[in-house]
Amino acid sequence: MISIAMATYNGEKYLREQMDSILRQTHQEFEVVVCDDASTDATWQILQEYERQDARIHCYWNEKNLGYLKNFEKAIRLCKGDYIALSDQDDIWTEDHLEVLFTTIGNNQLCCGNWLLINEDGKNLTKTCDDNLGDGATSDDVCVKKVLYGRNLYQGASMLLGKSFMSSALPIPNGVVTHDVWFALLSNVMHSFVYTHKIITHYRQHGNNASGSKIVELSIVDRVMALLRSIPKSKVKGERYYHCQALLERLPNMDVEMKQLILEAKDFFENKQYFIYRVRHIGFWISHYDLLYGYGINRTNSKIWFLLRLIKYIFYPEKQI
Repeated sequence: MISIAMATYNGEKYLREQMDSILRQTHQEFEVVVCDDASTDATWQILQEYERQDARIHCYWNEKNLGYLKNFEKAIRLCKGDYIALSDQDDIWTEDHLEVLFTTIGNNQLCCGNWLLINEDGKNLTKTCDDNLGDGATSDDVCVKKVLYGRNLYQGASMLLGKSFMSSALPIPNGVVTHDVWFALLSNVMHSFVYTHKIITHYRQHGNNASGSKIVELSIVDRVMALLRSIPKSKVKGERYYHCQALLERLPNMDVEMKQLILEAKDFFENKQYFIYRVRHIGFWISHYDLLYGYGINRTNSKIWFLLRLIKYIFYPEKQI
């Protein structure tokens, strides 16, 4: 059986559409575990309505707000299935979402499907993310580098996880902001990850997303302004440092090559807040530029953009990459 873990909070606007898409699945052997994080709108009433209509749906109410990650973690822990599919409250699943993931995962701990970005009205915002999902992910170490040094390639709401994977994945480490990055990294380091290019999720972007993709069409002016706005006010290590730290703690017996990769990344994220370190490691930064900003350079592909990023790296290091 597949358990579907959903975390909700003030999601009344799109919740019915997502719940209906789940109930239309071609793979019908599932349960839905929903944890509502003390919503103040009609979300809880909608969930109770669906729970009364279908015995496979189990809803839990948080008396106080736990926050996005803790709420998702609670939902996962309540799941009883051999596999756990993650669901956002505002997406739309294709009818074969579960079937594709279940037939693809095999003996792996995590399977991720492809997705389309849609707006509030359900209209496509981008073309398929084929090249983003599979770009460079020809081996586990390359995939780990892509996720560590670049943007996350894999969307949590398009993932299917093995129940046994949770013994290593939970609790989500302190300092980690996005669960999908953590799950993708951990499963790749464990050499137990697979993905499919088939689109299984229509991933909705709107102003109230708890988490969301930054894949949007922007002019060069908009990109420069976004770059300037991202200059941090304080020096911090960034989320990726805590990913590295947790991977080393939870998988002490990982293979030597992977361990060296993680140690190198941990050193970079721990020390790049210091000006001298950044200057001394310009060559390292340049060698990882395609990993850091590969998606952006594919769209802008200009020396000006590279120089802007280089200046930002030297004088205004990001909070995280």
